Amino acid sequence: MNFFERWANYFFGTSTAMEFAASSKNLKDFRQETEFFVQDVNPSFPLESISLIKKLVIAFPDLSQAVKRSLTLGNSGIEWKIDADENGKKKIQTDIDTFFKKHPGITNHLLRQILTTGALSAEIVPSLNLDSVAEIRLIPVEKVIFKKEIDANNIVRFVPYEKGKFGYNRLNEEQYVYEAIEREEDSPYAIPPFLSVVRWINSQFKTQDNIDKTLNKWGLLGFIIAKFKRPRLLPGTDAKTYENQQKEFLTQAKQSFEKNSQSGFLATYDDTTVDHHTLTDASKTGGFEAISRYIEEQISSGADIDLALLGRSYSVTETYIKVAGKFFLLKLGNYVYPVIQLLIRAITLDQLLKGNRFQSIDASRKKSISLDPLSDAQAKLTEKQVENADFQLVLAMVKSGAISPEDGAKLLGRDKWFDSEKLETQTDAGFTFSENTDLESKKKVLMSKQFEQTSHVCGDLDSLVELGAWTKKRRKSTLPSKKHSFLNSFLPTKIVSMKL
Repeated sequence: MNFFERWANYFFGTSTAMEFAASSKNLKDFRQETEFFVQDVNPSFPLESISLIKKLVIAFPDLSQAVKRSLTLGNSGIEWKIDADENGKKKIQTDIDTFFKKHPGITNHLLRQILTTGALSAEIVPSLNLDSVAEIRLIPVEKVIFKKEIDANNIVRFVPYEKGKFGYNRLNEEQYVYEAIEREEDSPYAIPPFLSVVRWINSQFKTQDNIDKTLNKWGLLGFIIAKFKRPRLLPGTDAKTYENQQKEFLTQAKQSFEKNSQSGFLATYDDTTVDHHTLTDASKTGGFEAISRYIEEQISSGADIDLALLGRSYSVTETYIKVAGKFFLLKLGNYVYPVIQLLIRAITLDQLLKGNRFQSIDASRKKSISLDPLSDAQAKLTEKQVENADFQLVLAMVKSGAISPEDGAKLLGRDKWFDSEKLETQTDAGFTFSENTDLESKKKVLMSKQFEQTSHVCGDLDSLVELGAWTKKRRKSTLPSKKHSFLNSFLPTKIVSMKL
């Protein structure tokens, strides 16, 4: 490369040849590096720690158990709600079942990613023919970075990029979803839920290493200390010879003790003192149990899962376990929500690509198992009793004239309500008006209090006006159009057809 070529490459970056000697960067490269540096959004923790946490979840017992328990209790199933005609509902529900059969375990995979990394990072990939959704691709969270970009409205946005073999590729936000459970206010990066556990896992590894060394040295049964009286110093023996005699005696005694202890029988003279120290005795092992328990408690706090849910019964009561379990289920609901939203998005796109017609597709998490069925049933009964007490209070206020029937109906969540005098007349006649099971229609059904079932009574509209079920004003305005529906409601089918 001659002088002019190097000069042109310095200013315009036109060189394509590979140089073996080091060369200075041109202005274009410096400008790009400066822009990337300004645009980069750095997390408050190293992204490499996510890869470490993934390995610890696999190899470390406490974290592995915490994730497995969360998957078992968190994935209670999904209930789909489809707003379409009857044929459309059946068709879409069949497509949903087929979708999950083609992608087995996709809910667990997405949920495990959130539990491990604290973020949902996935891309909805359509088929090549654009006639369905081919797959939901999980993108490793540690390979996603964000850059600041200013959109058309002059608003700074965080744009996701995926690290590839040849640099970073921008992700299509129409297909890609990055949902963080927790993050700092000025950073889009999700905070891994097990990040605060790494330090204590290191301590537990060191503790376990010391246990392994102790077991290899002394075995599970511990060690034995034997005390002997010194051998008698014979006349004419020098100090060096006497010292060698003592060492030889202790060596022979040690070998004899090792051989006899393996058989479970040990014979000594009455002038020998033998002490046995087990590794499970906290008073003789430096409080190992207390240290191990302290480390487990710190790991449990960092992982946000109670030790009782991991099978550690450290002086906990049954009530405490129930309360801890309910809090844990509430936390899991927060983790499952992004998964369900992504699946709704994928199913909706799948149905749009297939050309199916519908108003909306929604889904919700099915109710998880009850940790205390009896208490939950009692709580539900108490709730119903409170609702009944509220109803009786509103009813009394309406009858006493403290509030209008319209206000009473609003307090009970109804559109309208008959006044108290007409309601009292109905009660004296032996009938009462109750809400129909169809909440959308809000119709009143004439009920017989004696049999507590719907009674189809033959009668004219004037009788119903006297009972308060029909006003005179409404009778004049709606009689021609409602006569047929009234006969269908209060007369048998055969009689209606004969009179019509």
